[in-house]
Amino acid sequence: MHPNDVPNHGLDDPEGQTPYLNAHAMMNAVIALGQHQGQFAEYQAQANGLLDTLTQWLVDPQLQPRPPLPTGQVRFHEPRVFNGKAEEVVPFLREIKNVVHLQHRVLLDAYDKVIYMSTYLKDGSPSSWYNALDVRRSPLLFNFKGFVEDFKHHFKDSDLVSSSLRKLKNLHQTGAASSYASRFKELLVYLDLSE
Repeated sequence: MHPNDVPNHGLDDPEGQTPYLNAHAMMNAVIALGQHQGQFAEYQAQANGLLDTLTQWLVDPQLQPRPPLPTGQVRFHEPRVFNGKAEEVVPFLREIKNVVHLQHRVLLDAYDKVIYMSTYLKDGSPSSWYNALDVRRSPLLFNFKGFVEDFKHHFKDSDLVSSSLRKLKNLHQTGAASSYASRFKELLVYLDLSE
């Protein structure tokens, strides 16, 4: 035997391994597999949870997480409650659009804006119109511009020009000149006087 040779004792030969070494190696392998299997199960549970959350967001966009609200807020007058009268459509929508613009950090998507506007619809025809859209989960609930257009189509005076012209003809100054001028200008908005 050469001096550099170390006795092997059968360790390189699987058939020559002692039962203790064999069992020890197998035990270590089983423990390692168990640890990896446990980690894999945790990762799989996390992935399944994320997939469930994404699925819920796709089904119901209003469940999506919101960024934190800004600390400073703009002060403004609340919009009027819309009562269903055709002559109130334009001023009501102007007030709603102003608030939506000022609250763009809070009213983040079309659905938020639609819900906000719906809170200013009085019981009766306005509220019933909205409820019909809500019950059937209309796509308009997720399209603010389309929602506003449908609102105008439903409630606005179908012949606003004629109505405004008639009101203008019947307009008389009964108080301050500034009030008369203001009302006159309001009615002119709906008339095309380009001829």
